[in-house]
This record gives sequence, structure tokens and C-alpha cells, in this order.
Amino acid sequence: MLVFVYGTLKRGFGNHGVMLAAGGQYVGNSIIKDYAAINVPWFPYAIKKVGSRIKGEVFSIEEKGLNDLDILEGYPSHYVIVN
Repeated sequence: MLVFVYGTLKRGFGNHGVMLAAGGQYVGNSIIKDYAAINVPWFPYAIKKVGSRIKGEVFSIEEKGLNDLDILEGYPSHYVIVN
């Protein structure tokens, strides 16, 4: 499964070790269109905003590893999955 990240799970950021421990394999950089990143204390958020875009990274990860990321990110109460 492919996962797009735009915050602390990216390479070089504080929670990237969680991504590695979950088995995430870097695929490349990507952009999500019609969303904007906003920073509030402790969390970057993505909000729908036509014409905006978020730069981030894509990782390949197995379902088991995705569960580890879900725990870190507080899914499903703290974020939603966008296909």
C-alpha cells in the first residue's frame, strides 16, 4: 500500500523512525492537490483548499505497519484517510 506523508513521518523529521520501524520504504516525492497544510501546536494538518497543494513523500508499507502509523497519528479520531 502507498502512503503519502507531509509532516513528522518524512525523512529527516522526528517521527521518521516510526515509519522505518513500521517497514516503510521510501518511494519518492509527491504533491497532493487541492489541500493546504496548516500548522497548529504539535500537529501539521491538511485541509481542503482548492488551488493549494502539499508537498510530501510517498512510502510503500504493509498493512501491519500501517496499523503502527495509525496508532501514532490517532486514527480514526485524529485524522482521516483520503484516497
